Amino acid sequence: MNLEVLLYWITERESIRRRREAGEPAPWTSDPVLRDYRFCNVRRENDAVTRHIAARWRAPHADDPHLWFAMAVARFINWPDTLDELGFPVPWDREHFKRVLSDRMQRGEVTFGPAYKITGGRNGTISHVADDVLNRLWRSREHMSPQPGTTLAAYCARLMDFDGVGSFMSGQVVADLRFVEPLLSASDRLSDADIEIIDHYRKSHLPSYLPWERGRGLLMRKVPLAVHSNFLARSISAPFCPCL
Repeated sequence: MNLEVLLYWITERESIRRRREAGEPAPWTSDPVLRDYRFCNVRRENDAVTRHIAARWRAPHADDPHLWFAMAVARFINWPDTLDELGFPVPWDREHFKRVLSDRMQRGEVTFGPAYKITGGRNGTISHVADDVLNRLWRSREHMSPQPGTTLAAYCARLMDFDGVGSFMSGQVVADLRFVEPLLSASDRLSDADIEIIDHYRKSHLPSYLPWERGRGLLMRKVPLAVHSNFLARSISAPFCPCL
């Protein structure tokens, strides 16, 4: 991976978000690629669905030992209207889950978010998610609840042990849980201090008017090597990517 390109993309994509949310008129960048194509936010927490999940489920239930299960439900659905109609899914009610989702489908309403596709089993997507994945997770809830000292990588691997979850979905759940204890204190979590250092050097040494070619090289020469190494070791080489 070209780290220079990565750090420049972080800088410019985040600047686009801030300009847009500040109400500035488009275009929010002069870079033709970032201007003409859609990209995820740098910080996953700024995505619309993530903000909804954090506000409605994660923050109010941060102390619930089975919050991990709610985050799994949230990511398998990934659609705010469905989540609101379903309600916080702890304790788990499989029949309620299937009834709410089936009713939405029958009404022709969006049920699952379009960001990624959930592959259904022989009995359809709703039954597959409810019966083959979520119900099995809930039955193993005592084993599945993260404990103090659990690392992000270890919890990701624990989720991946279940058929139907996979590395991508495990990463989504872990990325949500890393903002609450006990995974907030996980030893392999990219620290807020590391992020602040990168942001400080970006603001101090990368003027917003610099073009791609000059800007990315300048930032790379200023950010300490120790932060580069920490960023690589904790974010890029992990089996998932805990977002900034």
